[in-house]
Amino acid sequence: MSRSTNGWAVIVSCMAFGLSGCGEEPPLRPMESLPTLTYPVRSDWLVLETPKVAPTKPYAKSYAPLLGLTPDATNADADQLALLNEAKLRRLVYTKNMSNSDKTDLFHALTERFGTPSAPKVAPLEPEVQQLATDLRLDSTALAAGARLYRNYCQHCHGMTGAGDGPGGKWLVPPPRDYRQGIFKFTTTDALAGANSFKPRRADLVKTIRVGLPGSGMPSFASLSESDLDLLAGYVTHLSIRGESEYLTLKTLLNPDDFLDDPSGPDAKKYRNAIDMAVTTNLNKILHEWHKAEQSPIEVEPDTCTTYEKRLESAANGYKIYMDAQLGGCGACHVNYGRNAVPTYDVWSTVVRPRDLTQGVFRVTREPASLYKRIYAGVKASGMPEFHTTLRTPSEEKVKGRNRIWDVVHFVEALSNPQMKADLAEKYQIEIDQ
Repeated sequence: MSRSTNGWAVIVSCMAFGLSGCGEEPPLRPMESLPTLTYPVRSDWLVLETPKVAPTKPYAKSYAPLLGLTPDATNADADQLALLNEAKLRRLVYTKNMSNSDKTDLFHALTERFGTPSAPKVAPLEPEVQQLATDLRLDSTALAAGARLYRNYCQHCHGMTGAGDGPGGKWLVPPPRDYRQGIFKFTTTDALAGANSFKPRRADLVKTIRVGLPGSGMPSFASLSESDLDLLAGYVTHLSIRGESEYLTLKTLLNPDDFLDDPSGPDAKKYRNAIDMAVTTNLNKILHEWHKAEQSPIEVEPDTCTTYEKRLESAANGYKIYMDAQLGGCGACHVNYGRNAVPTYDVWSTVVRPRDLTQGVFRVTREPASLYKRIYAGVKASGMPEFHTTLRTPSEEKVKGRNRIWDVVHFVEALSNPQMKADLAEKYQIEIDQ
């Protein structure tokens, strides 16, 4: 789907639902005027592993294989039946099967640590862990301000809990991000520094909100002030930490044999206390990961190709890497440079398709440094691996001014550049448009 088509989808959904955040900016409604709201406990599918099956058709507006699917569905299509089989293999778990008592205990534990939409907080028990939340600028005052902005600009697509289930979201292709697994696609966090590269840095979230995601329904919010962008990024972080704490605790609750021998027996009180402890323990772990990510940016090496001829030569080298199964092997997923790529599932069990590189449309931006970071870190949530180790440049190539990641960047840029494609064909016999 083209970017313009998605733009119409955003406009139509905003008109249909009377939603704010599109077109003229609405006044912020104070939280105090809202009824008391609470974050609900999950009642959807929990994806424990990326499905091992392949979808038979691409994602479409208002259609997602897991949307509306229940374990006893009688009208499931082929893709949904395949996912139900994945559920039998415990790669997916239906959270509605959780007992009411577990839901109640989990609700209270999450509310104690994360507050409500009108009074959000991140409240670990230990002072040293609270310091991590402070360092990440997750204080209650900032979160409340971010929540007001989120409600105006984001909630109609991303939903109250950040599940990507807002009323406008179902009309968008691809669907809005679900923050609740603590996983993001477009990060600049360096795994080589020991950080979890699924976690974004604050600057990553701010940039995504500011420039949007070209080729998707996520618009640019560049009209917002830097302060408001930062507040929104902080609240998205809050929703993600809360969601992942819930996600990890549910993984345990839905496997009670691993949690307590007999949750209905004499140790039941211990079991209830363990739910609260699990939420707290998961919160502590997740805060450490976000804190480490913030301190671990990817360092982009200088691009030494300062002339067109050097970039063209680098692109020719990048073509060899792209085609080499031992180095890049990019064509295995980006079939025919992405023009014939096949759908697959990501970590959310959403249908995705490797990028058509010949279109020159990339999420966040197509700035060369941004492409460098994407190749370096990968898009692991969608199955694109990180190449920081595979494409490490040997010393004998470095002395010649080469950098393998920059070679691939220049080749990717050439795929949507008619002049570079023509020159690659003429000078290096590299035919892109055969």
